[in-house]
Amino acid sequence: MSNKESFLLECYQLGIIKFGKFTLKSGIESPFYVDLRPLASDPKILKKLSNYLLELISIGNFDLICGVPYAALPMATAMSLESELPLIIKRKEAKTYGTKKLIEGIFSKGQNCLLVEDVITSGKSLLETIPEIENEGILIKDIVVVLDREQGGKEFLEEKGFKIHSLFNITEVCEILRKNNLISEEEIARINDFLKGNEVKFEKEKRLTYEQKLENSNNSFSKKILEICIEKKSNLIASADVLTTKALLDFAEKVGPNIVALKTHIDILIDFDFDETILPLKELAKKYNFLLLEDRKFADIGNTQELQFSNGIYKISSWADLVTSHVIGGETSLDCFLNVGVIAILGMSSKGTLTNA
Repeated sequence: MSNKESFLLECYQLGIIKFGKFTLKSGIESPFYVDLRPLASDPKILKKLSNYLLELISIGNFDLICGVPYAALPMATAMSLESELPLIIKRKEAKTYGTKKLIEGIFSKGQNCLLVEDVITSGKSLLETIPEIENEGILIKDIVVVLDREQGGKEFLEEKGFKIHSLFNITEVCEILRKNNLISEEEIARINDFLKGNEVKFEKEKRLTYEQKLENSNNSFSKKILEICIEKKSNLIASADVLTTKALLDFAEKVGPNIVALKTHIDILIDFDFDETILPLKELAKKYNFLLLEDRKFADIGNTQELQFSNGIYKISSWADLVTSHVIGGETSLDCFLNVGVIAILGMSSKGTLTNA
C-alpha cells in the first residue's frame, strides 16, 4: 500500500466521505457527500495533508498562499507553516468595521499567490474568490485542490488558463476504498452513473453586439451612444486633461474622428473663455460626431448641484452630453441631470480613497 493510499484511509476514518443519498446545495441528489473540514481537527493529519499538497507544486514559484474560505483556510495555514510561504486571508465578505478589508495580511502588487481549495465541483467558489484577490494586484495562476469531484470544474478552470493540481479525484478515492472493502461495487456503479449524468455545464458568455443592444434599449441616451459606436466602429472615450484652450481644441481635432466621447476637466483650463473654448469645442463635436463628457464629479445637495451644473462661468448644462457625479446626495440630487447622461462615481483609484468606506 502506498503512503498516499494509507493517508487517504486515515482521512476516511474521520468521516470525510459519506455514501448514501444526499441533497446538495444545488438541489441535486448525490450518492456521496464530501466534507473535509474534520481534517482540521486532527493536527497530525492536517500536517501530512499540507506536505502532500506542497509536493504538487514548486514552492519557489510563489510569494504567497491563500485558502478559499472557509474549509481551505486551515489547509493553507498548515501549508504556510510547513513551507514558510506568507499567508494571506480572504474573507467571504469585507468587514463592516475597522479597516473593512477583504484581503488580510501583508502583500505587494505583482506577487504570485498559490490558491488552496478543499473540493472542486463546478469551480464556482474559485471563480468568486480569484477576481477579489486579483483586484489587489496579486497574481493567481496555480490552484491546489485536495479532491476533484470530476464534475467539470477542473476542466473549466483550466480552459480559463489556471493550472489545477489535485491530490485525489473521486474515481481514485473509490478505487482505494473498494480495494480495502470499504465500499461495494454497487456504490461505485451509482457514483459513476451520477458523475456521467451530472457534469457541470457552463454556457459560454453570450456577448450582445452593439446592434443587439441598440435594438433592446429603451433609453434614448443609451441609443444615442450605441448609434455612434456602430457608426464609428469605436467605443473609445479620450481623456483631455490639458491646461489650455488651444491644447484642448487641437486634441479634439486630432482624436475626434475616432472617438465616441471626449472627457474634459473644463475647470482646469487656465485661459477658459466660454465663447473661445466651448463654442468651437461644440462645433468639433458636431463635425466629428462625438459626445462631450465633463468629468466634474458633482457631490452636493440637489439645489446647489443644479446651480453648479447650470450657472457660473462654465454653464456645463448648455454643452455637456454627459457628466460624472458622486451619489452621496441621494437619488433626488441627480434630478438636475435629467437631460444628460450621468456616470456615477462609485470608486476612485487614489490611495486611501473613502469611496468604499
